[in-house]
Amino acid sequence: MTINNPNKDENADDKNLGDRVLSAFVHRHHGKDFLEFSTYTYDNDWTSNENEKSNLLTSIDCSDDLEEWIFVYFAYSMERRRAVIHVRFDDHVATEVLEDVYHFIPHWIGAYVARDFTGESFNGKMGHFELWFGGGSFIESRFKKIYEPRPTEIAITGEKVRGDEFLNEYLDNPYDKKDAVYKVTLTPELLEDVEEFGVSLWFRFSVNQPKDNPTWANLYKKCHNIFRIRETEVGDAANLGDRSVIAMFCPTKDGSISLRAATFDVPTKNSNLNKDNRLNFAEFEGTWIWMYGGYSMTENKMVFVAKFPRSDKTISVITEATHFKSLSKLQLVLGNDNHLLVPNGAYAHINFSWE
Repeated sequence: MTINNPNKDENADDKNLGDRVLSAFVHRHHGKDFLEFSTYTYDNDWTSNENEKSNLLTSIDCSDDLEEWIFVYFAYSMERRRAVIHVRFDDHVATEVLEDVYHFIPHWIGAYVARDFTGESFNGKMGHFELWFGGGSFIESRFKKIYEPRPTEIAITGEKVRGDEFLNEYLDNPYDKKDAVYKVTLTPELLEDVEEFGVSLWFRFSVNQPKDNPTWANLYKKCHNIFRIRETEVGDAANLGDRSVIAMFCPTKDGSISLRAATFDVPTKNSNLNKDNRLNFAEFEGTWIWMYGGYSMTENKMVFVAKFPRSDKTISVITEATHFKSLSKLQLVLGNDNHLLVPNGAYAHINFSWE
């Protein structure tokens, strides 16, 4: 893998500063195999270039491990002037921290996986490649939280439900998408005697993936729809049933994220009975989060759960609320619901069920 920021020659390997922003490759030397990690640094002393290096190299012996799967993490923080390498082998780990690494502000970045412009490629297999930019990309400890390379299904205990819609795909959802990234509408004949329903999914919000959002900094107090289950015709929160079970997030003035779960209550005529959960921006942005939201008509209860595998954090909301006595409509909408803003990010493993 090579990430570069060429200033002079787009196809230069390690000639110029920026040819190797982050580069990882396999190298055989004197009969032994090494994983080699390369970056660059300029000299922070502007009167000298003594410490300037276009190929700042770190080698980790992998001679006994090339027949096994190896997990590799390589990251850089401009704020901390630091690069971190973490390699997990089958029976041991290796971590290297490079201090006083100075990078320029990039004007262009290219990423090459397996074969790059040098024409060389490693002989083997690769899986679950992820390229991260922005808050949350750089970590220095608790690497176990990124070992899970992709969202996996989390089972919900209980008997087999009567009906379900399952989508085992990854759906990119840019902030300017004009329609819902996923929508399911249940007709009355499917809802006869239904007493509970819910949705589980993986969700990841990003400022710049799958599309760079230039307006993000101006979105204070504006909420984004993660998922909405409604029991009425299209509406936001004015009518009872517009928000049967909804999960949304709102940026706050202090830079944190308000993750909200809401439902409605017929006796009090409250169409937006919601619970606010505050999160640091770094623990929300760029992180796959597993979410579940459901409602039981027999228990008069709405449940919302959010699990953060990176930090082992769990948010759980249980709200007592009384809905309508029977269902004539049920609709799940992910992303654009024509009322709240569209979240810039992605979804995976969507499971909508009813019983």
